[in-house]
Amino acid sequence: MSWWERQISKSSLASAVSDIASNAAKILEIDPADNGITEQAGWTPALTGTGSMTVTADDIQVAKFWDNGELTFFRLRASFTTGGTANTSIIVPLPGGYSQPFDFVTSIGGGTVVDGGAGIAAQVLAHSATEFVVNRYDSANWSLGTNRRIIVWGFFQRV
Repeated sequence: MSWWERQISKSSLASAVSDIASNAAKILEIDPADNGITEQAGWTPALTGTGSMTVTADDIQVAKFWDNGELTFFRLRASFTTGGTANTSIIVPLPGGYSQPFDFVTSIGGGTVVDGGAGIAAQVLAHSATEFVVNRYDSANWSLGTNRRIIVWGFFQRV
């Protein structure tokens, strides 16, 4: 019986969740290269704002992407300052100089944004063939100021 089958067969959901949590470290140790996923290097995205909103990237903490066939997966964590006139979106270039098929605005990921307070859910949407945008979950304007953050992930098909 596999580990997953043992978890499913347990009569107590709490017991199964506890066992899965205690084995989470094993799951995190899986090497993506073992599954044909190749980590790429060299993504330093220049963040911009929509409309007249300015964005000054104070710190790009994580900017990673991985290729698997025609798909590219990405993670981005950045702190920045917003200025100018408040607007709804932070524009981010796709990693690797890649482009994606772009027929309509579609969700390509998710995450969290910090907009002057506690973290809230983020929308990550295709914006053009070469960019995506990060919005607050409610599509409200970003507030202006320092210490704004995005912690997002997503994937897209390369063309």
